[in-house]
Amino acid sequence: MAQYYPRTKTTTVHEYVMPNPVNLAEFSKAMSYAYQEYQGGGRTLADDSIWVTHKDNEIIIYWEEN
Repeated sequence: MAQYYPRTKTTTVHEYVMPNPVNLAEFSKAMSYAYQEYQGGGRTLADDSIWVTHKDNEIIIYWEEN
């Protein structure tokens, strides 16, 4: 018989949301702020730490924290 155990995982997602379209200057400011906030928590910045996606009329810059 297989053994199993319950597990609960909670993830906090930090998002920086801006309207789509947005000009490069405003996007760069938001990216800079996200990088500063990410590193402010004592985390080391890796290439895949900060993500950018879009939803409807928004651009979302985010990172996840377990």
